[in-house]
Amino acid sequence: GTYKIFTDGSLGSRSAALMEPYSDDPSTCGIMVIGQDDLNEKTWIGYKQGLQPATHCIGDAGMEAAIQAIEYTLAKAKESGMTEEEIAQLRSLLSKAAGNLGVFCRHPAISIPKEDPAL
Repeated sequence: GTYKIFTDGSLGSRSAALMEPYSDDPSTCGIMVIGQDDLNEKTWIGYKQGLQPATHCIGDAGMEAAIQAIEYTLAKAKESGMTEEEIAQLRSLLSKAAGNLGVFCRHPAISIPKEDPAL
């Protein structure tokens, strides 16, 4: 099964977490609704229990936080002795997340970004 985690808000309310300030409101970069350490642990614990995270991340800073959580989970999976098949699933997830945003992926995997007219 899956579970949903939110990293940030939405673009319309200027609550999506961006790495740079909003062009129409330079006083804000949006908000992160979860800290990186908490996101890392929640992602790892869920994955360890056989769940897939469905991470809501709209802004580029929110996406980067989600990618870091997947990287953390991948490192913990290796440490805990997960199988290569399980680790390959995490690498695929990481690659797809990075590919959808156009971010360089730091782990070897094939990326098949989904077609999304909103991107």
